[in-house]
Amino acid sequence: MVSKGQNKLKVIDEYASEALLRKYLPVVDSLVFTQNKFKQNVDIKRYPVFVKIISNKAIHKVKAKAIFEIISAKDLAEKKATILRRARTLNAKRIVVQEKLYGYELIFGIKEDNKFGTLLLIGLGGVFAEQLKDTSLRVLPIKKSEFVSMIEELKNKAITLNLDINKLWLFASKLIKFVQTHKNIRYIDLNPVIVDYNTKKPVVVDARIYVKESKK
Repeated sequence: MVSKGQNKLKVIDEYASEALLRKYLPVVDSLVFTQNKFKQNVDIKRYPVFVKIISNKAIHKVKAKAIFEIISAKDLAEKKATILRRARTLNAKRIVVQEKLYGYELIFGIKEDNKFGTLLLIGLGGVFAEQLKDTSLRVLPIKKSEFVSMIEELKNKAITLNLDINKLWLFASKLIKFVQTHKNIRYIDLNPVIVDYNTKKPVVVDARIYVKESKK
C-alpha cells in the first residue's frame, strides 16, 4: 500500500483489491508470479492474455507502461525480457497474468464524499474513460428504479441498450454490500468491468481500493 496525500488514505494494489472483492463480485481469474518465477516458467493454457505489473509505482497501469497484451506463446517469449525490465524498474511486488475478456467496458465507482455521503458512479470504462466522461452519479442508498435511471442517462445508447439491467443491478447491489461491510473503505475504482457480449455478465478485471489509515 502507499499513502494518499493529506487525506491519510492508502491504496490497496490491484491484486489485493481483487482478492478482497472476489467474495462478493465476479473477478477475472489470475495467475500470480514473482519476478523470478515469471522469468523461469509461465504456463499459460489459453491466449490472448494481459500481463500486469503490480507495483505501488504503477497505480495506473497504462500510464506506467505496466500492462502488456500477449497473443501467443511466441509473443510472450519475445516480450518477456521487456516485461521483466519494466518490473524491475517499478520494483514490482508481483506479476499477474489474466485472460483477456471480450465485452462492453464499464466503470463502477464508490466514493465517500464529505458533503453528500456515499456516492455510486457508473459509466463507460476502459482506457478512454477519462476522455469520454460518460458517467452517472447517485447518492446511496438507491432503489433499482434509480439505478435504471443512471443507465438511461449515459449517452452511448449503442452500449447501454445492449446491457442486462437486472445483472448490472445485482452487480451494483453486491458492490454496495461490500462497501457497507468494509467500513474503512473510502474509494473504489473498478475500471474496466467487462460485460460479456453474450452472457451480459459483468466481471471485474481491474480494481483499486482506497482505505482510511487506522490510527496508531
